[in-house]
Amino acid sequence: MEPALMLSRTTPGESAPSHALNPVLRPITDGLVDLAGVSTAAVWLRASARDPRLHVGATAGPFDAHDWAFVHKALDTRQPSLLGGVTAVFPLVTRDEVVGVLAVLYRRPIDTQEFGYLGLIANHTASTIENARRATRPILRVEKSDEIIGASAAIRSVLDTIHQVAASDTTVLLIGETGTGKELIARALHAQSARAVKPMVTLNCGAIAPGLIESELFGHERGAFTGAVQRRIGRFEAADRSTLFLDEVSELPLEGQVKLLRALQEQEVERVGATRPIRVDVRLVAATNRDLERDVAEGRVRPDLFYRLNVLPIHVPPLRERREDIPRLTHHFIAHFERKLGKQFTGIDADSLRRLRAHSWPGNVRELRNVIERACVLSRGPVISIERPLAAVTPADDDAERFTSLADHERSYLRRVLVHTKGRISGPSGAAAILDVHPNTLRSRLDRLGVTAR
Repeated sequence: MEPALMLSRTTPGESAPSHALNPVLRPITDGLVDLAGVSTAAVWLRASARDPRLHVGATAGPFDAHDWAFVHKALDTRQPSLLGGVTAVFPLVTRDEVVGVLAVLYRRPIDTQEFGYLGLIANHTASTIENARRATRPILRVEKSDEIIGASAAIRSVLDTIHQVAASDTTVLLIGETGTGKELIARALHAQSARAVKPMVTLNCGAIAPGLIESELFGHERGAFTGAVQRRIGRFEAADRSTLFLDEVSELPLEGQVKLLRALQEQEVERVGATRPIRVDVRLVAATNRDLERDVAEGRVRPDLFYRLNVLPIHVPPLRERREDIPRLTHHFIAHFERKLGKQFTGIDADSLRRLRAHSWPGNVRELRNVIERACVLSRGPVISIERPLAAVTPADDDAERFTSLADHERSYLRRVLVHTKGRISGPSGAAAILDVHPNTLRSRLDRLGVTAR
């Protein structure tokens, strides 16, 4: 056995050594052995970024660690491989770092479609590992935290509120502009709660196609629809006895909002294609950068869902409201990129720091981080200098306030057309005829945008 591989000896029928991430990895290996023809599935994890040794993360099926000594090769090649036609091996890569290996053993030859599907499972596994590890980092030490930096009254008020509500299971709604760090606040809340023993589960509602929302939230059974080749648990089940963070919650289509509301009220979900509900114990933290009350008035968000989410709203302040934190954030980011780039910096010049404090920061902390990263990369000496002009646009501009997304404009226009046609889509006086599109095309578009014809 290669010295780079560190695995504990197990005998057939005996469970593999336990790992801290076993609770989040075991459902993946268990799901894989449910696939037709699969006998064994296993995930190995690297001890650390600098330590190439592998440790068993989770296994399912007959398992003997010494029979799998070849898996260390995936660390070096970073390429998936098919061994003997029956064993698929995939490196688990997150942010250019190989964190482990997924191996699946079949009782018969693996076909091309199955091998491609296993690659998707490997990508999902890598994301699961990254989310679980991020969730276990300490993130609430003000000024010294790797995540939340600041001592201003605005950020301390947010952290004080988190400290007060973390022990409860009350739904929290985080309201703030893009780039203010709403997910970090959610992780801080989760880290202080009794649910921190399990990783927080996240979902960006704006990044999921409307047709997949139900499957993402609640999961599906094998054969529930075309392409559902195995059972999959949804985010609610994954977050059982933990915290579910829904970012951009206002982007959910109206149909998805109804099902989310029911899950929150009943604390039970039903996988797509299933015949019985599953009880869950989930604490919800939602986030938005929109004015939800206005969205309710315009029909984008259901009033009952808004009231269910708005139990405990927390305003996450924009950077322009906590300018005294800019020097701390700046030095934090300089130290971060100093390590990442392998450079040495002594600080930032006074004029650049003054300009940073005077800037309006429409992109908030995320924009500041990008500005510092660019300056660190381009710096030729130990003192950072901000040479490029900083953008002058602010979110408070009257003109900027009038601008909305193209999708929002389209939703608004389609609603006006449907009001004019009294909800009729097809026919000579229907909305499709007015818009000069096929009725089925219009129905698909309405579903994607979350617009109802009624």
